[in-house]
Amino acid sequence: MQYQTENRRGLVGHWKAHGAVAASGTWHDVSGYGRNATLVGAATVDATGLLLNGSTGCGQVPYNASLAPAALTLMTWVKLSAYTFDAYFVSYGDSASNGYHFGMLNDKYVLLFGGGSGGILYSADSVSTGVWQHLTVSYPGSSNGSNFYIDGVLNNTGTLPTFGSPSSDIFIGRRGQGSNFVNGIQDDIRIYNRVLSAEEIKQIHQSTKGRH
Repeated sequence: MQYQTENRRGLVGHWKAHGAVAASGTWHDVSGYGRNATLVGAATVDATGLLLNGSTGCGQVPYNASLAPAALTLMTWVKLSAYTFDAYFVSYGDSASNGYHFGMLNDKYVLLFGGGSGGILYSADSVSTGVWQHLTVSYPGSSNGSNFYIDGVLNNTGTLPTFGSPSSDIFIGRRGQGSNFVNGIQDDIRIYNRVLSAEEIKQIHQSTKGRH
């Protein structure tokens, strides 16, 4: 299908429960690039996704420059057991001034750069618990056109500057340089090196929601 081909274009990291194998503490990247995540703490993977206990569990992906592209789209399915302040679904870089952090802050979903002084884009909706949601943020690599989507629908837009790119690992389910962890389940985490269109994001949501 055309959409399937398009949805793999620019895909540089992809971790999911279906089609991937978690063994010996490894969650395999299915993008084709072999950027496997090491399961840390109490994190495990079952048929529903990455199980996160909110205190020690996360996934850790070794640094690769391709996971910090100038333009990007980040997405994940998530079912939160509880809201955790300043916890992140995908986190890259340090907490001072560098990297991108996609997660939760001030009862909203958020994409922030560095420690927040580098730019923040919040969702319009508040964080939900106990239900599966498909969350997506896109960033064009310039100071306009950043978009937030919830369940395939545009939720908010804003402007963000460029972000610094340190040689830091990528974390799934926690802030990279912090002690705040996601409490719940994550699945189908994707990093693209381009901005996906609204139609592509809608199609990914539609084609994967039957598993969540």
